[in-house]
Amino acid sequence: MANRCLRISCLVLFTLFILASSLVTAEARILQNNSNLYIATNKSLSTWFRAGTNVNEIAPGVVSSGTLLNNSNLYIASNRSLSTWFSSGTGASFRTDGAVVGGTLLNNSNLYIASNRSLSTWFRAGTGASFRADGSLSSGTLLNNSNLYIASNRSLSTWFRAGNQIVTREDGSVSRGTLLNRSNLYTNPQRSQSRWFDAGTTVSFRPDGSVM
Repeated sequence: MANRCLRISCLVLFTLFILASSLVTAEARILQNNSNLYIATNKSLSTWFRAGTNVNEIAPGVVSSGTLLNNSNLYIASNRSLSTWFSSGTGASFRTDGAVVGGTLLNNSNLYIASNRSLSTWFRAGTGASFRADGSLSSGTLLNNSNLYIASNRSLSTWFRAGNQIVTREDGSVSRGTLLNRSNLYTNPQRSQSRWFDAGTTVSFRPDGSVM
């Protein structure tokens, strides 16, 4: 009986050890050399990272983030149907499938902002961009003054200022951005109330297009 209890206790302890080990998602280390490392856990994708910088390693030779050695054309969609160029010497983070979660754009880039790829707009080179798994942009810095939807049903839009970040929903509408002009915007979902907001104001919107 005592031996059986001991075996059960050992099994429990071993199981707890395995569970605790699985919770360790990334380990930071400094690269001694320029290194070509895997960015997908199935080791189907790799890219080069810069010596003397940190990478977060999620498995031996597989990283979730690091500093790019070269200008790099990397996938932004998990199904590998979309890619874009990212700047050397800047940080990039990756999903376990190797698609970029966030990085710094090399070029001015026309990127999808709706998951169904029905809407796109231009974003500025040298600025950070974040992506959804489908490859659409969730946040980035506008290249141009842009008239964009603020309501999920595309019944309302307003102008946003170039050089400022926007945050988008999966449907492509803007949830947060900086106004180009002085704008009269709805402040309740019923659209029965509105007020004026000064140009240059950063505003957050509900999916119905009213200001939060």
